Amino acid sequence: MEVATAPAPAEQSIEQEFEPLSATGKKISPADARRKAMSDPVRRAVLRDYVEHGPKAPVEVGNDLGIELSKVSYHTRVLKKLGCLELVAERPVRGSVKHFYVATERHLVSQAEFEGLPETERKGVVADAFQPMIDDVTSAVAAGTLGKDGDFHITRIPVRAMDAEGYSELRAAYMRLYEETSEISKRAGLRMAESGEESFPVSAGLTCFVVDKF
Repeated sequence: MEVATAPAPAEQSIEQEFEPLSATGKKISPADARRKAMSDPVRRAVLRDYVEHGPKAPVEVGNDLGIELSKVSYHTRVLKKLGCLELVAERPVRGSVKHFYVATERHLVSQAEFEGLPETERKGVVADAFQPMIDDVTSAVAAGTLGKDGDFHITRIPVRAMDAEGYSELRAAYMRLYEETSEISKRAGLRMAESGEESFPVSAGLTCFVVDKF
C-alpha cells in the first residue's frame, strides 16, 4: 500500500480547528473535547484504532485503516491537543523519530453523554459497543487462541438481588478496573518500546447493567 506524505489540501490547520475556542479563551471541557474528537468520521476511526490497538504510531494506524499518513498525523495531533491521546514513547527509525500514542480514555462516549442521546442513537451506541466483543470471541475461537493453555478469563455474574447503593458500588468497582486496565496498557507500551518485545492483542471487556429478568 502506498502512503502519501504530502499534506491533504482540504485539511484545516490545527489553529483553524481550535480558532473558536482560542477566541473565547476558555479551556475545553473533557465532554466537549470528546464531542470534537468524534465530530469527524476520519478522526473517529483514528481514535478508535488507538483505543483498540494502541500504543501505535500514526503510520501504523494509516496502514490499518487505509488512510493517508498526512491525514492520520493531522488527526493524531488534534486528538493529542484535545487530550484524547498521549505520547508514550519515541523510537529512532532510519534518521527520524517514530512516535507512539495511546488513548487516554478507552470509552468513546461517557455515561453523561449517553444519557443525553436520543433513544435511537443510544441503541446504535450500545450495538457499537457490544458487536466488537462478539466479533472478538468469534475470531478467537476460530483462531484457537481462546482457551489456549487455559490462559484466559470470562465471567458472567447474574446478580439476582441488588439495591441502588450496591449497584452504584458495583459500577464504581468496574470503573476502577477499567482505569487500571488503561494504566496496565500504558506500562506495557513503555516496556515494549524499550525492549522491542513483540506485542499481541487482548480483548478485555466489562459490563454492568440492569436487566428485566434472568
